[in-house]
Amino acid sequence: MLNSMPRLLFLKQTSGLRHWFREMCIDLSGLEGEAIVFSDLRAETTANVSFESGPKYNSKSDSERIRTWLLYFVKALTFAFRVKGNPVLFIVAQPPFLPLIGYLQKKLLKRRYVVWVDDVYPDVLFRYGRLSESSSIIRLWGAFNRRILGEADHVFTLGPYMMKVLSKYIPTNVPATVVPTWVDTDFIRPICKANNPFAQAHGQQDKFTVMYSGNLGETHDITAILAAARELQDRAEIHFMIIGGGPQWHSIASSVERARDPNISVLPLQPAEILPYSLATADIALVSMGKGVEGISMPSKTYYCMAAGSVILAITAEQSDLADVIETCDCGMRVSPGDSGALAKIIRYYADDSEVTARTKANARGAAEAKYSKVVNLPKLHQCLKSSLSSYGDKVPTCVSYK
Repeated sequence: MLNSMPRLLFLKQTSGLRHWFREMCIDLSGLEGEAIVFSDLRAETTANVSFESGPKYNSKSDSERIRTWLLYFVKALTFAFRVKGNPVLFIVAQPPFLPLIGYLQKKLLKRRYVVWVDDVYPDVLFRYGRLSESSSIIRLWGAFNRRILGEADHVFTLGPYMMKVLSKYIPTNVPATVVPTWVDTDFIRPICKANNPFAQAHGQQDKFTVMYSGNLGETHDITAILAAARELQDRAEIHFMIIGGGPQWHSIASSVERARDPNISVLPLQPAEILPYSLATADIALVSMGKGVEGISMPSKTYYCMAAGSVILAITAEQSDLADVIETCDCGMRVSPGDSGALAKIIRYYADDSEVTARTKANARGAAEAKYSKVVNLPKLHQCLKSSLSSYGDKVPTCVSYK
């Protein structure tokens, strides 16, 4: 460790957004001083941050997910009590019961903590049909949330719809703020296909590229994407690229290979250094949210696709943070989950109207810079943390509440 008494202690068992989480820890430590990160990222030491590796997350099955959640929680709890001094704990709720560590630290060591919520539990469980909303587990978990979040200095989440759902667990005296998982708009930016090595390597220079890039989870509507691609096989200039990993990847790759679909390419997740080039290849970026998850999750890759200058075509319900971003930024369109016909129709529309496509791409890039960039949101997050970092006196909310 750099220092046994850091200013900040970050806890998160990373799954998605590994690059963003790593950069956030480094950037906040650059503003506040030394920090320690306990996650499943590779162990390393930067100028102000010591990254300590913990147990890795495994989502192959429910039993593996729970096992690795519990293993990480025990290791993180032990690690936090080993750290000396009075660091502020910055806890990303992955696993969802991880904020309990902050609560225990506060009660036993008088340490302060803030909580960042990416997915709203236990609502995820009954929205996906795993448990009944009236079950004793759901009710107990709700009470757990209210107790744990009630002792936090600050609660953060990703969008207004998520905040509306989460607010039932947050007492009115605890400040709560919407901060999107921002994008570094210098790292991700539009790149002309003629100068893009990824586009050239995959023969996309003269194609109208429709791309899905990211996790291929069970709730993502990839079936509609494949159906739309097959409906558009009469348009040789339109090509679909599906890049990712996760539970659906192998079945999708096998399906495309068996059907010998000429207009679909399936690739594994790309290294971080390739990401700026792969995302910038997309004329249309597909972002999918499963039915029923609106208000409990927000695909943060949306901002990366916007920064790359892609039209955003969202597969989501009308009332969701994702739909709200598209409407307010005028950066694409939305279709309901499962509606492959509407998906194909909208793709034809953009492929046939280069002026509309160019204007929509410019809107996406402009909104990424103005609303979802690091230079806009990192200072906002830092300002919210200042009262926690400055003293152990009374809480003074320094950000606007979005409850």
